[in-house]
Amino acid sequence: MFVPVVVTSARKIGREVRTRTRTGQDKLAEIQNILHETVTGNRIVKAFSTELWEVLRFKKAASRLFRANLRSVRIQSISSPLMDTLGAIAIAMFLFIGRNEIMHGHMTMGIFGAFIILLFKLYDPVRKFAYYYNSFQQAMGASSSIFRLLRRQRRRKGAASRCYIERFCAVCPV
Repeated sequence: MFVPVVVTSARKIGREVRTRTRTGQDKLAEIQNILHETVTGNRIVKAFSTELWEVLRFKKAASRLFRANLRSVRIQSISSPLMDTLGAIAIAMFLFIGRNEIMHGHMTMGIFGAFIILLFKLYDPVRKFAYYYNSFQQAMGASSSIFRLLRRQRRRKGAASRCYIERFCAVCPV
């Protein structure tokens, strides 16, 4: 009954975690790009006295990275209290249903006690599911650009090797 609610909320939060992680990775790449440009173009920066401009540019990029990471952490921090709230609602509901079942004689106290113990044992994996799913989505968000780069490299490598083989065949017919 609560599983669809847990899965749906975990998917929505996970999707947002993936997007925010990707944004954070892009902001980190922007900072690395600024640092690379500044360090490699150190002489140009000094020659035109643009040190202050470079420092301000770096601070703005660092601020954007900080905000992106803050958004990511904010989204991830929603997951645990949400799962705890859903679990508390489910436990309260099962306690109410169990009380009614005992009052009507459909269930004994022992069976209900065993049911509650099993319910608490089941609650921990459901709560951890959201945590692990968020971690997985964070990894997917961080690795998506790596996979995109690897696909691009594979295409480029494939085209270059075909070109090399065609030139080799043209020079040395077999």
